[in-house]
Amino acid sequence: MKIARTVGCRLCQNTRFKVAQGHTAEDDYLDIDDIATSEYTDAEKAALRYVEAFCINAQMISDAMIEDLKQYYGPAEIIELSILAAAMGGFASINVALNVAPDTEQLAVFDFADPSNA
Repeated sequence: MKIARTVGCRLCQNTRFKVAQGHTAEDDYLDIDDIATSEYTDAEKAALRYVEAFCINAQMISDAMIEDLKQYYGPAEIIELSILAAAMGGFASINVALNVAPDTEQLAVFDFADPSNA
């Protein structure tokens, strides 16, 4: 959701995945735009700051930001987070550039097991 909000992808902001049901709730995103005063853990805040900077301009990522991530995540996890930010940020940017957006503001649920039901 941080990537969707940072890039401005309305499609991403209004899509939920069935596989995530029961693992996250809409309330989890309430503070996504205000990381500093949110109730996210320090590890989550480090990841959210990193993803935001990565999506805005990867040159904004400082050595201090990487050191902050290393307090909570191993090298493989940081690489995985980076790949996720690059892939999802890229897809979201395509949606924004081509003005791909939902027809309504209603949340849509996507089921990988039955993509025709989306």
